[in-house]
Amino acid sequence: MLPACSGGGGGSGGPPAVLAGQWMVWLTVNSEEIGPFATCLTQSGASIGGVGMTGSVSGNTFTLTNDDLGGLTVQFQGASTGNQASGTFAVQGSSLIGAFRMQTFAPAGALTMSGTVNGVSPAVSTTIASGRREYSDMAHTMLEDLEVACDDGLVRTHLTFGATGFTTGTLAVGGGGITATVSYETGGSVFDLTANGGSVTVTRDDASGMAGSYTLNFVGGGSLSGSFDVAWDMDAYQPP
Repeated sequence: MLPACSGGGGGSGGPPAVLAGQWMVWLTVNSEEIGPFATCLTQSGASIGGVGMTGSVSGNTFTLTNDDLGGLTVQFQGASTGNQASGTFAVQGSSLIGAFRMQTFAPAGALTMSGTVNGVSPAVSTTIASGRREYSDMAHTMLEDLEVACDDGLVRTHLTFGATGFTTGTLAVGGGGITATVSYETGGSVFDLTANGGSVTVTRDDASGMAGSYTLNFVGGGSLSGSFDVAWDMDAYQPP
């Protein structure tokens, strides 16, 4: 998980714009915008991609197909202008269409993960993780969960904690304690599981971010452990 992404710009009618890098993406459907979502694009010449994504770029225009958006296949068509991009998207097999916009950002948080679950052994050690607080209402008054996320274009990792009971100290997971979910994807290795035991030691949870360590147990005997130290990078662009 160590390879990091680099950003860039582009120009219409010239060589392919450089889209490789970390992006925040907002989607607008029926006049309602949701996001931001963190993603990372990789690039080789005119070919672009990422975890679950393939596409191409010509000048400053690009097309991108995402086969990993909630089980749906979504096609994007857009144009980039330096550190921003925008365009339209359509969901294959449905009439759902909308608009999107993107903006580069530079996460600088730490995330480590090791262990084995469902036969998959993640070896995550990155300094490009980001933190995010999810709310269940548009006014951002009802905190739903807290997330550590990293996507370097090759591996995508999400570590999500339920907000109820999340505070500094050592917290039990499952069985009436806090909830913890891990999502991991790289190539053909994929899992999305909720821990049924273990603990999380939170050393920091404040307005700037959160930090701590964790050991999570799963049904079937698998376990994962590691640490995190992230700023609320995503919330800096959409604060509560």
